Amino acid sequence: MKKISKHNNRLYNIWYNMNRRCFNKNAKDYKNYGAKGIKVCKNWKEDFYNFYEWAINNNYNKDLTLDRIDNNKDYCPENCRWVTLKEQHRNYSQNRNYIINKEKKCLTEWCELYNIKFTTVIYRLNKGMDIVEALTKPINANKIPIKYRKE
Repeated sequence: MKKISKHNNRLYNIWYNMNRRCFNKNAKDYKNYGAKGIKVCKNWKEDFYNFYEWAINNNYNKDLTLDRIDNNKDYCPENCRWVTLKEQHRNYSQNRNYIINKEKKCLTEWCELYNIKFTTVIYRLNKGMDIVEALTKPINANKIPIKYRKE
């Protein structure tokens, strides 16, 4: 295999940061990865070029980010993929997922489908509404319209 420069190499930075957050206890993200038992498979941990080959052969491009399919499992070929940043944000372990009509989506997706602001739905959920009502209740349904008088 041709030697790949690690200097200013985006894939190298992704590989380095993946290892750092899993194995460096001083890394700010360690608490969300290494401290939770998330590791990097031996094949990738020990050799950047193994990770590089996997990335190139699995649809890597500069517009995509590395994503673990199951956030409770390690970084390894079977559990990683390249996705857009938007897709990756939907896979965060902190996301709120809801099931409506046997379909599971994160709250952001439901808000997009129902064309309603995320913050509006969060407010409604925190006030005790169920998910369907929070998504479908008309905006300002309880407000009395203000009538302006002409002078």
